[in-house]
Amino acid sequence: DARLLVTELGEAGRAHASVAHEALFRHWPRLVEWLESNRELLRIRSRVRAAAERWDEEQRRAEFLLAQGKPLAEALALREAGVPLDPLEREFVAASEASMRRNRNLRRGAIAALALLALAAVVAAGVALRQADIARREATTASRTSEFLASLFAVVDPGESRGSQVTARELLDRGASKIRTELRGEPLVRAELLNTMGMAYSGLGLYEPALALTAEALAE
Repeated sequence: DARLLVTELGEAGRAHASVAHEALFRHWPRLVEWLESNRELLRIRSRVRAAAERWDEEQRRAEFLLAQGKPLAEALALREAGVPLDPLEREFVAASEASMRRNRNLRRGAIAALALLALAAVVAAGVALRQADIARREATTASRTSEFLASLFAVVDPGESRGSQVTARELLDRGASKIRTELRGEPLVRAELLNTMGMAYSGLGLYEPALALTAEALAE
């Protein structure tokens, strides 16, 4: 038999070529050298061929493509090395590579979406904390303002207040003095009351002290 190669049908009905006589390996030095230098590529080619046939048998479903990592990297190296691939093998490697790129893009998109969600959650938490802090300060300011006004109108010493003869101007003057001396450590309450007292003076037609108190309130 003078044939160098013989062909046979594989499981999927595809033809494969093989060496007709093992003597070729002993008497064809160039072939031996090529086989030695490309032995690993031949092993990879064999694995790719088997995987491609399985993929084709299973209606080319995505789960039968080459997995990312070593299997796909080896197939791509095979292609880059110029090892000839049949049409099915080329389609198989290309489909595996495309699937890998799609999955990588999906992962990047998912990571970006999670990062945006995390950022939004941090911002929302910061806004909520700030609003809660503002609400607490406003509640405290309102409470202290009410307490101060109540204390202003409370008659502690009837001799000092002279009964019903205390005038609105005297109450305002006493309140302005108390604000300046007793509320130094509470700037928000102090500013609120100074502004309120300023409007009260203005309502009595006392514009000079009204302007002075308003200016103090703005400076707080």
